[in-house]
Amino acid sequence: MIRAGRDVVDRAAIAQLHGLSESQANRRRPWAAEGHPTPVYAHKQHLWDTEQATAYANGEPIPALPEVDSSDDLLDRFEAAAVAGVAPNSWETGRSRGTFPTPDDVKHGVPFWLRSTVADFVRFRAERAERGGYNPSGRPKGTTGSRPAKSQDLEQRIRAVLAELERAGQPVVKADIARRLNINVSTLRYHLAEIEKRASATDAPAHS
Repeated sequence: MIRAGRDVVDRAAIAQLHGLSESQANRRRPWAAEGHPTPVYAHKQHLWDTEQATAYANGEPIPALPEVDSSDDLLDRFEAAAVAGVAPNSWETGRSRGTFPTPDDVKHGVPFWLRSTVADFVRFRAERAERGGYNPSGRPKGTTGSRPAKSQDLEQRIRAVLAELERAGQPVVKADIARRLNINVSTLRYHLAEIEKRASATDAPAHS
């Protein structure tokens, strides 16, 4: 986990902190020395908190990591899967299929999700379970046909917000738009994807 407001370094960056080349660092392995900070990610590769690794390299006291969870913490796929109550492989499969959230950030090739993104996804799954199945378009399960007025109305509202942000030169932040429209982020992502599909089909510009 990468705590809110923190950053991480990989082995190449640690080599630089110790004034070593990568080959020298691979031989000396400063990250494995006694007293070196524990990695915040330790799977196929290792990542360390930047402040802790820098302090160690400079011979300074190593600052403690925050202990209180924040909505801006970044979770790796194992942590995100644990919060969502699914297996890590299921999380990865869902991500590749587009049914689970896309990463909010990538650090040294490792994808991470905001704790708030995972929490939104968990709430979305709970709401879907209560409704007996999620159908973002609003159509009864198993039916086909044109999109209902409720779905079209929501997409019109989303388009209006996107246009307003574009005119104001403001960035598109999905979490802010979802709160503004009183919908969850997963629902917003679905409709943004649908808007993009229809825009691509007509060669019209759209937001992603």
